[in-house]
Amino acid sequence: MQRLPNYAHPPLVRRRNQGFDYYKAMQGLILGGLVAFLPFGLLRRSHSLLHLSASMTPTTITPQALIAAIEEIRETGIAFLTLVVAAVAVRMYVRIIMLKKFGLEDWAMVLTFLVSVAHISMSITNSGLAIELTKGDIKVYNLYINLFKACGATYIATLISIKISLGFFFINIFSHRRGHRIAIYIMMVLSTVIGLAYLPIGNFTCAQFKEFPGMANNCPASLQRSANVLFVMFSVINIVSDFALSGMACGALWVAKLPLPTKVSAGLLLCLGSVGGVASTIRLGIWLTPADDAKYTQETLALVRWILIELAFSVVAANLAMVRPLFQAMLVKLGLMSLIETTMGTKPATRNTKKSIRNGSHGEEQLMGEVKRTMTILVEEEHAPEVL
Repeated sequence: MQRLPNYAHPPLVRRRNQGFDYYKAMQGLILGGLVAFLPFGLLRRSHSLLHLSASMTPTTITPQALIAAIEEIRETGIAFLTLVVAAVAVRMYVRIIMLKKFGLEDWAMVLTFLVSVAHISMSITNSGLAIELTKGDIKVYNLYINLFKACGATYIATLISIKISLGFFFINIFSHRRGHRIAIYIMMVLSTVIGLAYLPIGNFTCAQFKEFPGMANNCPASLQRSANVLFVMFSVINIVSDFALSGMACGALWVAKLPLPTKVSAGLLLCLGSVGGVASTIRLGIWLTPADDAKYTQETLALVRWILIELAFSVVAANLAMVRPLFQAMLVKLGLMSLIETTMGTKPATRNTKKSIRNGSHGEEQLMGEVKRTMTILVEEEHAPEVL
């Protein structure tokens, strides 16, 4: 089998076919495949790919530098995989062990966990395959492409399932606020419908994720345009949802009858829900920036990194936002907050409870229910007899 030339003996040979730069195409496929989102059309399935460009123009990168960049992104993926597993484990401990409840939002998070771990794991594997392709082992090409497609599907599935999980949680919180519930349902439905519409078009057709200068695109203009519009709509819905849900939660927390330290500590965790929205905003900004032929490689690497950051941060933030009871318990154990201070003002009388239901503030009390439950558990543990 023909192999790529030895990079230790430059210069390599530049070959162009009707203006198509194969070395640039190889870069695009390898970098894009790390998160399975850049276009399949960047690489023509032909042994002509073995003829790479060596004239170091601003749009190219040395093979050694490309391999180093892929290694860095693979290591980032491993770190994010560890964070995702840890965040979900902590959430499950709080929900099952401390609070002893497991609702629809938790089942949706289990699905999110499975597809996100699958995505990151396949991305890590594809990074290794990308390095092999760079070194000239074309035998891994078919496996690389299959993982390439699967990663794109799991990326979209992860973002959809996160919104479903958060939606179920906040619907329960705002059970007596009709306007909030309607808004949450709308965000859940739009995210799911648009995501499912984009999934086959963006991952299993000739549509490119982002067109770069010098890259051939034989995809029908209408199909490419549809993919672009759906992707922007899906991104905007995800960004707006992240900030809206965090804003509603923080607003409900702020008007709740709780001491200021409790509000601040719980609010910090709730604000983590917007971290995924920040990453999505940066990623969308990079995607919307017109491709610059002189910064092709830099743009591709930046896009790869922020897609991976967006997915991991979204999952981690969604889970950490649910561990308020554990965080409160830690503050009590460290002596930074007392049990009396934490529970003060969180147990309304029956008359006040009925009044809160009528004026729509029951959701604010429900929001801190988990904190009160955790404090009760802590009190019982403090007064339990020691067993020798």
